[in-house]
Amino acid sequence: MRGQTFVTRDEVTISRSKRKACLQTVYYQVNCLRIELPVSHVQKPGSSMKIRVLITIGAIAITSSNLVHAGSGWTDYATVAELIPTDRRYYKFRLPVSENPAGCRDDEWFYQDYGSSGSDKMFHLLLEGLKSNLRLRVYVTGKCNLDGYSEISSVSIVPK
Repeated sequence: MRGQTFVTRDEVTISRSKRKACLQTVYYQVNCLRIELPVSHVQKPGSSMKIRVLITIGAIAITSSNLVHAGSGWTDYATVAELIPTDRRYYKFRLPVSENPAGCRDDEWFYQDYGSSGSDKMFHLLLEGLKSNLRLRVYVTGKCNLDGYSEISSVSIVPK
């Protein structure tokens, strides 16, 4: 498209409209994220401004992509405080642990998609743990949902 610019991995190309009355802008497209800068703020290629713009775009792309995850691993053992089946695509539960390697916003809330392999078995184990007041631990994948809950992939139970 005329008057637009897209950042490739190797270069920044600046295209300008030939009409002087037009506001000249530069567009950067990274991972479906569009950044628009007035041409007056973009200096010649090879300048330090180009490097700053590329670093900023790279940082935004990395932090907004699915590549950024917290840590994965086992939590410590605790008893299930609450288990909530939802009409959405996942169930959620509260396990008041003191150690959660996921690093999500909410350390005590976890979720699992209904469509995941073994999710029904994990749900029944969580339900049994809630009914019998058993101590459980979960394996967090490192993914966080929008509510700040940690995704799980396994549940482990401590024998009495």
